[in-house]
Amino acid sequence: MKKLVKALQAFPPTPGIIRQVEGRHFIAQSELLTPGGRTYAWGGVFNPPNSGVNLVVDRLTFTNFSPTPFTGRIYINSSPPGKKIPTKLVASSNATPLRVPPPQPKATFKFNPRVNRFPKGGNYLFTRRIKPNETEVVDDSETSVYIVAPGGSMLGFFISEIRSVITRSVIGWWEVPIRRG
Repeated sequence: MKKLVKALQAFPPTPGIIRQVEGRHFIAQSELLTPGGRTYAWGGVFNPPNSGVNLVVDRLTFTNFSPTPFTGRIYINSSPPGKKIPTKLVASSNATPLRVPPPQPKATFKFNPRVNRFPKGGNYLFTRRIKPNETEVVDDSETSVYIVAPGGSMLGFFISEIRSVITRSVIGWWEVPIRRG
């Protein structure tokens, strides 16, 4: 308990920090993605229809491992093209959670490294230009969050107009149970 108190004193107790200390904040990332020319790539978090939780997405990052810039678009509740490949790279963002075993998310993170169509439906929220050999933090828990209801999704969609680039998508979230009645 002393460690918990010390951790909360070191950081402002925002909802995201509290979830991290509890081991209930999750981070997931795609495998390497390779959009370029006439192909695109995507990675995103999906809230199952019967999950019983809302996702609170507070962290989106895109890393460009290439010498060429590319475009990252954020979509919410869209249907991405191609096969949805589940990632194995999902974990609690607290390396020493208070609960053992650590909680597992109800949401899933999926990706596709090369597709030839854009997402359908939902909402296209905004665009970021990702500089060469840099990581772009699109949002963080101190400025804003996005709520993803059951059956919804949030994804990063990547476009490189000229040549193939190598990128990775990372999303952080916590899950809030939906109260009935």
